[in-house]
Amino acid sequence: MAKKNKLLLFLIPVIFILLIIIYQIFFYQSVLERFGGNTAGGVSTVLIILIVIFSVYESFTMGISGMTHPFLGSGSRAEKIIKTGRSATAKVLSLGENSKGGVVTINDQPYLNLKLKIDDYKNPPYETDFDTVIPRHMMPQFQPGAIFPVKIDPGNPKVAVLDTDLLNDDFIYLTTDTDITNDDKMKIQNSGIDGNVKLIELSDTGKSENFKPVVKSVWEITPSTLESYTLTFKKALDIAVVDELKKLLNRSFDAKIHPDDKEKIKINISSLE
Repeated sequence: MAKKNKLLLFLIPVIFILLIIIYQIFFYQSVLERFGGNTAGGVSTVLIILIVIFSVYESFTMGISGMTHPFLGSGSRAEKIIKTGRSATAKVLSLGENSKGGVVTINDQPYLNLKLKIDDYKNPPYETDFDTVIPRHMMPQFQPGAIFPVKIDPGNPKVAVLDTDLLNDDFIYLTTDTDITNDDKMKIQNSGIDGNVKLIELSDTGKSENFKPVVKSVWEITPSTLESYTLTFKKALDIAVVDELKKLLNRSFDAKIHPDDKEKIKINISSLE
């Protein structure tokens, strides 16, 4: 890609120079005789100005594209990686000065070095780093320790692209813990056990916490490679959440079960109307 850009950067001025030469040899005299010296000279000036404009524009845009890594998902290369790449997680190890040092901004956005630890849960984790433009409003999301779903370039494992499709998936997570970590989510996505989940009971316990009803829910879990089992939860939930759970009652949904913790489950509710 870099060679192609350099070739274009060279060819565009050459084409305009050839146009000037052709104009001077074959057309200048006829334009001079028909429209006068001002017009004939003006055409030459316009062609020269176009050479300068295109050269400056191409240098600027190619320079910017060369400084922008596909990680944030922009450009045709990123789209191709999203379609063909291998799923993994990227953990931010550091975010700081670009590799050449100093403070650099592009269109008032910082040009920084991002260091990641890539793990697809099938091969040994490895580190990669690159310089790229990080929009200011996104910088809080890229602090050390943050974990993101990514797709790995099949042709270069050092190149990863943020998997925005996965971030926006229509899923809910079932867990006995207070919360489920991004690392858990990625491990379920990449190494989870396929299965089926059904909410078989939803009832009010008659108790409340912080003015929220404590609801009992019983889930039937059927992994594809293990015996079925049930999980029972008693949690204080908002009324709106309870209403949403009622839509799931006695319906079966595809799911993925955490490979190391069967009480952490990702449920695909995209079929829910």
